[in-house]
Amino acid sequence: MLLRWIPCLALTFQASMVFAGIGYHDVDRAKKCQTPEGADDPVCAYEFISGCTVEGRNYADDVSCPAVRKQGRPFRVIPAPREPQADDARLQDPVFMKELNWVTTQVRSCGCACCHDTSRMKDFAMWDINKPYVWIEQMTKRGVVILSGQLSSTDLGSFPPSDNNGFDRSLTGAPTTDVARFKAFFDAEAERRGITAEDIGKMRPLSNGPTPGMKN
Repeated sequence: MLLRWIPCLALTFQASMVFAGIGYHDVDRAKKCQTPEGADDPVCAYEFISGCTVEGRNYADDVSCPAVRKQGRPFRVIPAPREPQADDARLQDPVFMKELNWVTTQVRSCGCACCHDTSRMKDFAMWDINKPYVWIEQMTKRGVVILSGQLSSTDLGSFPPSDNNGFDRSLTGAPTTDVARFKAFFDAEAERRGITAEDIGKMRPLSNGPTPGMKN
């Protein structure tokens, strides 16, 4: 879809509220606004890792992913440690596939898409939501518990949903418009893989650098 860029004031938001779990984290980034062809109202989104566009849109269509990739943990290509399989029994489970498809659209509408979606970008790091079959199979155990919110990723920042097109990252590792549903999906995957609280206690939180004494 063609987009018509419009001037945007240097809108910034400083979030300092801290909630239980991951919590809101201090961020200071500008919003980018554009009006999709045929639309009356502009679409605005933060050009930041935890920023999101309107639900159902592709974040990479509305914000500069090359700019986002330079933030915090600079992007680098990392092959997936494991690949989705065509014979995965979950492909025949309509309930699971409905939730997987929903999670995919949630990730695609936010900054995560810049590093994890080859439908717009030519490469990815660790996991790619554009892979066929059950793409979460690419994820490590640590990746699963980060997205479930059981392992901290506060360094990626967050915005209140009222200022982030309804997306909330205060309790999960990726922004979502339905925290309970998103968390339940990845909690179930963690349980399926047999990940225990003891395992999580040995994992390194997602940050801009290594944490002494913690394992990846």
